[in-house]
Amino acid sequence: LTASFALSAYLRTLLANEAPFQRWLKGEQNVMSEPEKRGAMLFFSKAGCYRCHKGGSLNSVEFHALGVHDLYETGGFNTGPDDIRNFGRGGFTQRQEDMFKFKV
Repeated sequence: LTASFALSAYLRTLLANEAPFQRWLKGEQNVMSEPEKRGAMLFFSKAGCYRCHKGGSLNSVEFHALGVHDLYETGGFNTGPDDIRNFGRGGFTQRQEDMFKFKV
């Protein structure tokens, strides 16, 4: 129980709306480096990230199929081919239409 209180207290100190990207969105031009600004321009243009990452927290309440059905093959995740987490929402609902959909 004590660990959960400590974790909760820590999480309350995280201010996502004070990240350099958020501050830049609010008009502070000098809080990001030039490479970061180029990335932001991609975010809002041809990369199309803004289509799903929107609102103040840059997320969506929806699940999206993003073409990442083989996450375990990248080596960046501690999963295997049968791990239900690889199936996204479908791993939990067992509904075919939810397979490989992830929350953004």
